[in-house]
Amino acid sequence: MKSTELLMRAMSAGMREPDRPREGEPRAPALALLYLAGFVLGVSIVVLPHADELDSVAYLAISSVALLAAGVIRSVGMRLPMLALQGLTAFGTLLITASIYYAGSESGGASENELIYLWPILYSAYFFTRRAMAVQIGADLLH
Repeated sequence: MKSTELLMRAMSAGMREPDRPREGEPRAPALALLYLAGFVLGVSIVVLPHADELDSVAYLAISSVALLAAGVIRSVGMRLPMLALQGLTAFGTLLITASIYYAGSESGGASENELIYLWPILYSAYFFTRRAMAVQIGADLLH
């Protein structure tokens, strides 16, 4: 068999996702780190000087949920089915949307926080199939 045929077979086999992450795959730890980064960013926004329109209590609540999600993903990550990882990625998009909403329209927060929507898209592009990535992009477009 030619090497190009072997490569094509390997690529087509890789298009199908297993139901659970394989041992040593960084899908769950990477997602946990993204949630942890969201927590740090949310708390930093509240602690550092910010606009008066920003709802600090909501930001701390969103950050707490992100920290809780990071802990859960880190502790049970390898046992999570792929669909759960995709759902948790979409949930991260909802947290980003909430942070933009509670930044206040006058604070300029939406223009600063909207770039964070790239995090779940880049994660999906790296770890999920094309179809799952398209679903994540569609979820981002709905928000």
